Amino acid sequence: MFEKIANDYFGIKKGDKTKDNIKTVEAKGINLDIKKYQQELIADTAVDVKSFDELEGKINADAMAKLNVAVDELQIFFEQVVKNNLGPFKNIKRSVPAVKTAIYIWFNNTLGAEDWSDPSLLTQQIFLHTKNRVVFEHVLAKAIGQYVFVKEQEVRERVEESEQRYAFELPIESFYNEHTDEIVKVKNYAFEPCYLNTDRSNPEREFETFLNTNASKIDWWWKNGENKQDYFGIKYEYAGSISTFYPDYLVKLSDGRFGLLEVKDTGDRDGKTYTKAKAEALQKYITNSGNKKLFGGIVIERNKAWLINENLKYDWEKYENGDWSDWDEMKL
Repeated sequence: MFEKIANDYFGIKKGDKTKDNIKTVEAKGINLDIKKYQQELIADTAVDVKSFDELEGKINADAMAKLNVAVDELQIFFEQVVKNNLGPFKNIKRSVPAVKTAIYIWFNNTLGAEDWSDPSLLTQQIFLHTKNRVVFEHVLAKAIGQYVFVKEQEVRERVEESEQRYAFELPIESFYNEHTDEIVKVKNYAFEPCYLNTDRSNPEREFETFLNTNASKIDWWWKNGENKQDYFGIKYEYAGSISTFYPDYLVKLSDGRFGLLEVKDTGDRDGKTYTKAKAEALQKYITNSGNKKLFGGIVIERNKAWLINENLKYDWEKYENGDWSDWDEMKL
């Protein structure tokens, strides 16, 4: 995307020769005097080089040490300019190297930087030169803005490719920790005895009471876990990252229906963010499964009744404003 935006800005066409590209870029006010930049670096570093033939010779050890300090400072400044133009991409460790590489590649392919005495160093100098920087930051910011849409499409495609379709089966056996789990007396749990994590939320405990009350309609139910292959997960995307969502409960009903249920509090703080992303990913999963007996959604206890939201679009703002029209009473 940087290459495309830069070429469009400067008027460079694919297949143009390097010398023609240099003239085209310079015509836009960019200074590409390589020897001038080399001289500036030596001058700024206060290195006295008596026999530095057109700055292409060897520098002694002491002078090289000073030069390395200047190079390090230039690198820090260059990376800071990149960080300042990352837009919505907040993962600096991952994004900065990718952007720097895109810039280096454009300089190499378009301006022949790979033939310069120090391609990376001189690229940084040219990019950061007072007049040049304004132009290159404009190009970079525009490229980042356009790449947002490309990235979103890449994420969607990766989610679809990585989504596994398999007949999920409960593990043959489960292992529990006497310090973090407790035995709970309930009906129709998938394992006997029923061990549940002691730090589960109060809404989850209330929902288990609801399941126990409706035991006559349930073949079995299971408290799902997280981050292990034994647990049931669904891929979802939020803020450009792909994660796995593990619905709280799997419930097999006596009439053949199978529920994937995520319990939330009525004051869910992630209602507009992570919960929304998970809820919509869950509905997409159910729809794409083609299984008419599969159902699920976000469930919330309100006014002593359990409600379920099975909408394809999850609108938490409506509920905060008192509109619960998207929710139905859950009847097993």
